[in-house]
Amino acid sequence: MTRAAMYNEVGGPEVLFVTEVEDPSPGARKVLVAVEAAGLNPYDAKARGGFIPSDAPFPRRIGGDFAGTVIAVGEGAAYADGTPVSVGDAVMGRAAGAIADQVVANAAEIARRPEGLAVEVAGGLHVAGLTAVSCLATVPVDEDDVVLVGGASGAVGLVASQLAIARGARVIGSASVANHDFLRSLGVEPVEYGDGLADRVRELGEITAVMDCHGRDALDAGV
Repeated sequence: MTRAAMYNEVGGPEVLFVTEVEDPSPGARKVLVAVEAAGLNPYDAKARGGFIPSDAPFPRRIGGDFAGTVIAVGEGAAYADGTPVSVGDAVMGRAAGAIADQVVANAAEIARRPEGLAVEVAGGLHVAGLTAVSCLATVPVDEDDVVLVGGASGAVGLVASQLAIARGARVIGSASVANHDFLRSLGVEPVEYGDGLADRVRELGEITAVMDCHGRDALDAGV
């Protein structure tokens, strides 16, 4: 038996409980991972709270992002690049019900965890990371761009800011004052949230791209 987080009704965090479930087994092109770290996203809270309709029967499991070590592989299990997955591989990815001791994932939807990337970071990176990558694929930026990232200290904003900087862009990020020093350490030029944001942004320069991770404040200020 293994443990998993579940809920029998929609509601607040109090509806969650940990229970024992049968040990999962990976089918073809799937892997079984011993979870070492797992992350929660806004989707998880909204689904648990009933704000996202679902016909899935109760009890329902929660979580998606995870990082851990492969402990079993199904027939034909391979990474997206075609390389076979091996027992003992340190991996990260997303799978339904990842808040558990063990989780079954599609082999093509996991990745090798880079050496030096802390498992705690990898365990919460999948959704935020892919969201940031997708945004920058939709609106590519380079050294000629000045990018305004709204909510730059949040999960998606942090990844997007660092990716944009790596591509040569100048990044201005809105965040609370408490997070300004941290953003500066990453190369982001911080600007405070709230009334007057547009004026503060204009003082820093002309914006060529906006990524708003928390609402419309940064978008409105950027245009």
